Amino acid sequence: MSSWSNYDLGDIDKLTELYSIRIPEILKAHIDKLSPRRRKALNDAVLIAMARVVHEARFDSDYLDYLKATNT
Repeated sequence: MSSWSNYDLGDIDKLTELYSIRIPEILKAHIDKLSPRRRKALNDAVLIAMARVVHEARFDSDYLDYLKATNT
């Protein structure tokens, strides 16, 4: 079981925004064949992955503040 499936997405803001990515045609064809349950799992995994990258980016940019005496 993947670690992303351990998250409870029941308590998040309403999903109102769209974000699109480019993927190979063959991958799109396989995604189109997924069952609704698997498609939901894919959407949840993508949402968690996006949140994780944003979180790590925010953390990575903050550590520099601890490495310099002057904060400009």
